[in-house]
This record gives sequence, C-alpha cells and structure tokens, in this order.
Amino acid sequence: MPQSYYLTKNHQNNEILVASFNSFVGDINNIVGIGVDSSGYGQSHLVVATASEQVTTPGWDALLTAMKFAGKHQGTILYSPTSTSDASWPTDDILSIIPTITTDIANIVGNKLNSDVSYMTVTPNVRSSNNTYVDPAGNPGTPYWTSANQIYYEAKVQFTDSDARRHFFNTGGEVRFDSTLTGIDVSHNQSVDWKTMLTDISVVKLKHSITEASTGVGTEGVGFSSLTTTYQVIYTKGGTGDYSGNQLNIHAKLSGTADIDIKIAFDDRHESNITGGNFVVGTEYTIVQAGTTDFTLIGASDNNKATIFTATGPGTGTGVASYTTGTWENSPYSGTWTGLDYVAGILTVTFDELIATDTPDGVKLSSPTYSHLYQL
Repeated sequence: MPQSYYLTKNHQNNEILVASFNSFVGDINNIVGIGVDSSGYGQSHLVVATASEQVTTPGWDALLTAMKFAGKHQGTILYSPTSTSDASWPTDDILSIIPTITTDIANIVGNKLNSDVSYMTVTPNVRSSNNTYVDPAGNPGTPYWTSANQIYYEAKVQFTDSDARRHFFNTGGEVRFDSTLTGIDVSHNQSVDWKTMLTDISVVKLKHSITEASTGVGTEGVGFSSLTTTYQVIYTKGGTGDYSGNQLNIHAKLSGTADIDIKIAFDDRHESNITGGNFVVGTEYTIVQAGTTDFTLIGASDNNKATIFTATGPGTGTGVASYTTGTWENSPYSGTWTGLDYVAGILTVTFDELIATDTPDGVKLSSPTYSHLYQL
C-alpha cells in the first residue's frame, strides 16, 4: 500500500477528530461556562479551549474533566473515561471513543437543570424578620392582618450580575422561605388556623422553573425563569373552614439587572371589623376606634374604645367596631367566638438558600446577598 494512502487517511481522521472535538467543546462550554438563558453554570475553570490543527492530550483531558464535573453535579451517569490516563482511553484509535462522548454530552445537555443534592449545600437563616402581634384593641395593640392593612415582609436577593442570577438557578439553586407563628393562645381559633396553615406549608422553594412547598400543599407557581419586572404571585395557600379566605401569598419580581425582590404577605380575610355606614341594626359591636363616627347616635353610651353597644342604625364616618360574638359555620370550628377575631403570636419569616458547592474543582457558586426591604 502506498505510504501516501496512510498519510491521507491519517489527515482525514485528524480533521474528523478536530471537528468532533470542537463540536463537543461548544456543547460542554454552553453548560459549564457562561451559556445563555437556561444553559450555563458560570464555571470558568471548566471551560475548554477549541482545537485548531490537532487535538492535544491536554485538550482531551480538559474536555473529559469538564464532562466529569458537569455530570457529577447533575447526577448524570457517564461512560466516557475521566482522563486520557484511564486504561479505557483508546490511545491507538481515538475515533472509537467519539460515539460514547457524543452520547454522554447529549445526556449532560439534556440534564442541564438537574442537580445532585450531594453537591449542594443548604445555608439556613440567610435573612429573617419577626414581630409579635397582640390584640389590636389593646393598649398598645398591633394591626389586624387584613388585605387592606397588609402584614408582609419584603426582601431583596442581590446577585453580582444577570449571569450570576441565571447561574444560581441553572445549577439547582433555590431561595427558600419559612414562615411560622408561635406563642399563640390555643383557644384562639384564628391564630390556631394561621399556625396550622404555616406549619402545613413548611418551606416554600423558589426554583428555576417552579415555586412549590416542600410538603406539596398550596398552589404552586412560576419559578425564576418566568419572573418579570412586575410582582406576581408565585405561591399561595389558604386556611380551612371559616378561615379558608385567609391567604399566605408570596410574590416575586426581577429587580434591576441582577436582583430579585420577594414579598411574603399574610392576608387575613376573616375579619370581624365593620366600618361606619355598614353596621346592622340589632347587632352587638365593640368599638375599636371612634374615627369620625359618633357612636352615641347609633346606640353607644360613649365613643370610647372597647364600649359595647347594639346598633340602632348603620352609622357614618370612619369609625371601626367589631362583632362581639360570631358563629363558626364550617369545619373544623363550631360554636361561637367572642371578642375581636384577630391573629396574635410571634410571626417569623426566615430565608434559607440551596446552592451548588462541589469543591474543589467542580461546580461551585458564591452566594448572593440578602437584604430587608420591609420588615414585619
């Protein structure tokens, strides 16, 4: 066989290797490097250089290393050698390994949003806020948890840039929210229902494509990839029975070029408060605040806070009064309640984070910073 045949054949094989290698590099760099949209982990140390006239041994090793750590992060099983030093590396016929690498990289690309929890770390209490709520009619009292007088916590998650924000969620990162109500009076059903609801929810997780509770309850919503610059509800859960209108609503939006704003609202719609103009004749009320209403014109002995009266008319003005008694009509509550139906206890909101931390050479990110926008 003429020697020129072998030279031509080897030249052709080299061209095939270079073309295949550079195709692999493009695919793997889109996963481990900057990437676009839902691709990209932001791992510059894993980015592979393309080949020109030939593929060097260090080049193959760099590709195999990037594949190894991408697959490790995802939990993707790979069948390619992890380096050219492995006994399975076909030194004399590198073309023979091309199909295996092709399949492995296709699986890495397909699993790009997967993450193995073994290489992720939960950082607890990256930011928290709490407040103690008591009888609004007390002296001093705290606000009712109403949708009009909303009790909420708002925070900002700050990334170094928009790519860092993408990479956090592309690698399986989560911003987690845990709300609790403690120190309640167990005989006070309104507070009990809120405590039960928040306990049932446990932890809410904002992920790449979805926001959901760790316990599977409530209504899940969109994840990071569908956020806009306008607040939208990404998770909601209601109470039970007469308290089914009570809602935990979590809102989120993109802020600036690199941040995410989160608002956690506690909307209580089982309200005992009635304002002037809406009192029902013959119904007993307790004055919460007089405002501009003259309660003496509709049955009260005075306009003082806590005065109990039976309405003789609807009244006018901005004054507020509460039902003194009411009836629970739906399970799990029954009978009557007395006094103001409010929420009392210690409300705490805690932010946690799940972040990629495969060290020293794998997929690892730096945490964003968390700051208060509005505390409880």
